[in-house]
Amino acid sequence: MNPNNSLHILFASRLVEEKWVDILIQAIEKTSAHPIFSEQISWTIASDGLYESKIRELAEKNPSVQYLGKIPQERLASLYRESDILFMPSRFLETFGLTALESLACGTPVVGFRKGWLAAFVPEELALDPNDPVDSFIEILEKYRNERIPLTDVSPYNQKTWIESLDALFKDYHKILLIHDYADRIGWAEYYVEWVSQSLRSLGREVEVFSYSWVTTLWKRRIMFIFSIFAFWREARLSRMLEKTRPDALWMHSILRYVWPWGISAVGKYVRKYPNTRVYLSHHDVGLMAPFPQYITLESEIPQSAALFSFLSWQSFVRRLVAMPKWFYIKLISFLLPHSTEHVVFSSFLEKHVQAHFPHAKIRVFPHSYDEKVFHP
Repeated sequence: MNPNNSLHILFASRLVEEKWVDILIQAIEKTSAHPIFSEQISWTIASDGLYESKIRELAEKNPSVQYLGKIPQERLASLYRESDILFMPSRFLETFGLTALESLACGTPVVGFRKGWLAAFVPEELALDPNDPVDSFIEILEKYRNERIPLTDVSPYNQKTWIESLDALFKDYHKILLIHDYADRIGWAEYYVEWVSQSLRSLGREVEVFSYSWVTTLWKRRIMFIFSIFAFWREARLSRMLEKTRPDALWMHSILRYVWPWGISAVGKYVRKYPNTRVYLSHHDVGLMAPFPQYITLESEIPQSAALFSFLSWQSFVRRLVAMPKWFYIKLISFLLPHSTEHVVFSSFLEKHVQAHFPHAKIRVFPHSYDEKVFHP
């Protein structure tokens, strides 16, 4: 704890279902009623999302809770450094855990579930019990009331190493087109594309970005997804951009919400015309391997193959009906992807899963890093 005997806890994940905001709310309520911690803990919540109104209401009733909404990266870095713990109660299977990395880079330990790649950032002493996350969190607080909280070393993920790896990735390529669904900072995938773009430009590369640049909403994205199969104009739009910019390397990031098969078709045609073009496809989550990646909580729940039976297994009848069009789209994407496409994963545990769904693909592990100008020790 701090010298003034207070404990500052930060929550910086999006306020959406897959981040398990209900565990956050239960933890706040239980610590507020705790005989020891009720006067000692202050909570800061810095994010936005579907559960914003519920969190705002909680903050109005509870003086120990401060809700800031979505804030700039520089302010978030300050909050990391001012906090004693970053609380990540998400049961969602994190394929990397960039928020945890940023917090640790600022010197703040992370409490969460040890699974997915988050296990690399959460020591066993700070791991939540899946069967009783709230009480196990209380036990962690009690244990470290008078002890130093363990801090995971994240120096292997430093920006210098990442920049060198990025430079090597595009060693023989100068013109690069980054392709992803939305320009809006909906999540870390969009933020990552922006950072990659800035970094490549700093390395002297010419970079263009293809995405849906207008403001989006949840329902707008859903409607766009449903009618993706008819959106032939996306192929025309991307084809025009490809011919105009003539990139010698393409890096596709999120492609499941706007780009979809028509965009991939444009990429395939371009590569057939210019066969020396380097093509990468990122897996920021398991969206190309599972019907509802936001509900994947264990590695064992990722479908073992791209077969329809495996893709739809363990789903309810309604979910199977909803998931079947997505399976068709993914199969179409797999068919349209250039054979030379190299798949990029950000943590090694995803390698075998991507290989199971794309048996002949070459896979590269390319871990995230953090912006040292913003998040530094």
